[in-house]
Amino acid sequence: MCEEHKWKEWLKEDYHKVEDDPRSKDENWEKIIKQVSQTNQHQKKMPKKSLLAVAMIAVIVIGSAFVQSDQMQAFDWFVKMFVTTDGNTTQINQTTTEEKDPATESLPDFDNITTEEVQEESKEMTFEEAQADTEFYISKPSYLPNSYQLDLVTVFYEKSSAKDVQLDYINDRNDVLTLHLTYQPNDFADAKVVDNEDTEIKTIALGDGEARLIAFKDGVSQIIWSTPQMNWLLEGTEKEKNLIKIAESIE
Repeated sequence: MCEEHKWKEWLKEDYHKVEDDPRSKDENWEKIIKQVSQTNQHQKKMPKKSLLAVAMIAVIVIGSAFVQSDQMQAFDWFVKMFVTTDGNTTQINQTTTEEKDPATESLPDFDNITTEEVQEESKEMTFEEAQADTEFYISKPSYLPNSYQLDLVTVFYEKSSAKDVQLDYINDRNDVLTLHLTYQPNDFADAKVVDNEDTEIKTIALGDGEARLIAFKDGVSQIIWSTPQMNWLLEGTEKEKNLIKIAESIE
């Protein structure tokens, strides 16, 4: 059975088991992500650090219950980030959807839900070429400790549209510092699953907002945060204070 067919069958089964007490959009989305994460864990062990681009099955929800009509501007942008722990894994969720009264919300008809396989490709290029090939401004840090220099720029394409850019920096000791930008011009929901035995997760202050810091036992740390229309992931072996300073210097 192909992956797309399995997803359709799974969605159909799940939608036919809706409880009498309706839940909000965020709760339904969280449940879907959780079940997908558990399915992936049974199929194969996911890498502990997830910067590699992979082909994936994307679930595109067309129903009006999952669409927000207002186009948010910078000062109105709201990114909700929350962490849930289940057994040996912790899930970090990000969403721009706002919570509404569950009684006024309902799941869209199953006929209004489609699935499609999204193939992702990547290209390495110069920073100038990457900026010319994307419709968003590629920000980079102005503070780089320990002689880091930009070494590699990778642009990731989805349906021929550049949505992700990865900047890899390297220093004299061959330490690698990676900044991954994901362009999100519309409402979105995203999740990252990590292994509790391998990581420590905490909330940190970042500028005027907050971020999640994930510290792995091998010395690698990640900072995850969001700004208007952009998701960010900074990864490296630098000390926490240096990573925070690098993140705050991005312009």
